[in-house]
Amino acid sequence: MQMMDIRDRLRKNLALAMKAHADNLSAGRAADFSQYQRVVGNIKGLRDAIDVVDQVFEKLVDEDDESTT
Repeated sequence: MQMMDIRDRLRKNLALAMKAHADNLSAGRAADFSQYQRVVGNIKGLRDAIDVVDQVFEKLVDEDDESTT
């Protein structure tokens, strides 16, 4: 499996989890404000994870480019 395929799969899985949480919120499934805050925190954490995946893979690609030149 290519490095970018792994990145895409990670991003897709994280985005699907974000969407599931967002769908639950938009459907009003949070029982109380505390649960709402927790789910919003989960969404933020997943968004941060996507950003970290992008940063790590960009660094890996840059290092790979430097080692081949």
